[in-house]
Amino acid sequence: MLNLRQLRYFVAIVDAGSVSRAATVLHIAQPALSQQLAHLESEIGTKLLRRSVRGMAPTGAGSAVYRHAQTLLKLCDETANVARGAGSGASGRVRIGMPSSIAMILVATMRGPQRQPGSESSSQRRQLMIFARSLFGAMQLTLFAAVLAAGAPAVATAQTARYPDKPVRVVVTNPPGGIVDIVARMVAQKLAESLGQPFIVETRAGASGTIAAAMVAKAPADGSVLLMAPPTPIVMAPSLYKALTYDPLKNLAAVSEIAYAPLVLVVNPALPVKSVGELVALAKTNPGELSYGSGGLGSGPHVTGAMLSSRAGIELTHVPYKGEAPAVADLLGGQLQMVFANLPAAGPHMKSGRLRALAVTSLQRTPSAPEVPTMAEAGLPDFEAVTWVGMFAPEGTPREIVARLNAAVVRMLADTESINQFTGHGLTIVGNSPEQFSAYIRAEIPLWAKVLKSVGVEPQ
Repeated sequence: MLNLRQLRYFVAIVDAGSVSRAATVLHIAQPALSQQLAHLESEIGTKLLRRSVRGMAPTGAGSAVYRHAQTLLKLCDETANVARGAGSGASGRVRIGMPSSIAMILVATMRGPQRQPGSESSSQRRQLMIFARSLFGAMQLTLFAAVLAAGAPAVATAQTARYPDKPVRVVVTNPPGGIVDIVARMVAQKLAESLGQPFIVETRAGASGTIAAAMVAKAPADGSVLLMAPPTPIVMAPSLYKALTYDPLKNLAAVSEIAYAPLVLVVNPALPVKSVGELVALAKTNPGELSYGSGGLGSGPHVTGAMLSSRAGIELTHVPYKGEAPAVADLLGGQLQMVFANLPAAGPHMKSGRLRALAVTSLQRTPSAPEVPTMAEAGLPDFEAVTWVGMFAPEGTPREIVARLNAAVVRMLADTESINQFTGHGLTIVGNSPEQFSAYIRAEIPLWAKVLKSVGVEPQ
């Protein structure tokens, strides 16, 4: 699921206007940009960032970062008279500043040792993707907020101007306690404060989130009903169900991807294993006797468990639930042996000692649980799985309402309090545009069709 979609908005600014226009936006956004980039450096570390791009040739996955690194550096030296436009009275060349270590990394991307196309390893390519996602994701929030602050023209109908003029229902695909519910409640609270109407979280769990998605797809297209969903009912459902009652691309309008997080493999402490290696060894001596729970057929935890079975050559029994929280509850009660859980749901139980964490499914250790090794460290190279939460409206919702919701989400995600809340739950903020999110979903559907088929998940 790692990709370069965070770069698209940045590039769109250049494509839609000019480099000088983009430089103006960067100038407006500079204070917040510097703050977020500084936070990024402290969280991930300069060494990791530098190592992520060192030696990558401008081919394959690296070529996109290479091209956009050139564009960014060009912006840093843009000759637009942005200072005078900002009211400083200065004229002539203006340099858009950025942290020196980030600039060094971008230069390293451009000047790194050349390699033959395709010679870079899968791990290197994915590390580069992580770097691009983090860096340009942070940039994107400030860039988009700056465009809004700059007063970009918009045509608003009377309905749009009043929106929201009544309470908004936020339909959630999973029961309380899971990542979708946690994110939905944080977002709903902030949107209510920002837009002046209650945003009421409403759970419609079941059928891997497709019940909620179908409900919102058929709701009035006026912004009064929204959907908060993970990948399953959006990018996986078309490959899971033969008679799906909605089309994620035709019946739902993407508003924004809110955040993403890795999964964590947790076991009941009564299980006599303290590492992934010991778990695999136990499973091999007891084929089919170890069970793992998930939030439903085709959910991220289900597919990740199937991946572990396939990669490690073991047989595990999958037990689907109507959401992540019930699966974690049964794990706590001893009815299951393991779950690939989202960090927000499992984190409190890990800290209390009621669950034992064996590994995270990201390529690097997560800052919210730095003591937990990665699956790669545990002996499964390039084992990676992340899950996201996104906001959707019924297709046909006026573009101005979708844009207003997106703007409110982006402002909320750029808020320091929100950043602290999300990172405290082990979540990485995204906040992309409707166009970006829609393009990402369109690209992910066929990719997940291949993944589900490869791990033996058949459509029902």
